[in-house]
Amino acid sequence: MCANTLHHYGEEDAVRLLKEIHRVAATAYIVKDLRRSWVAWSLITVLTRIFTRNRLTRHDGPLSVLRSYTVSEHDALAGRAGFAGRRVVKEPFWLMVISGRKD
Repeated sequence: MCANTLHHYGEEDAVRLLKEIHRVAATAYIVKDLRRSWVAWSLITVLTRIFTRNRLTRHDGPLSVLRSYTVSEHDALAGRAGFAGRRVVKEPFWLMVISGRKD
């Protein structure tokens, strides 16, 4: 299982991370991460301005949304990493999940 990490990596490093997840997975894998969206970016920008004075949070929250991948980009990265039979699903609140059983 990998949660809220993939958006911290560029494409090549993300593929390497996914390959390693696939290599060490015993029988299945779950990768949960943010899903890029202008709506999500707008909301997180407003919410961090209202609910926190922490400069890091105000900067990192919106940046994380902008650096995240779309569902089709997640699917392409998982395909490049060899995740055959994977499911890539949109989840509420601009999240997504890549899951599947190891071959």
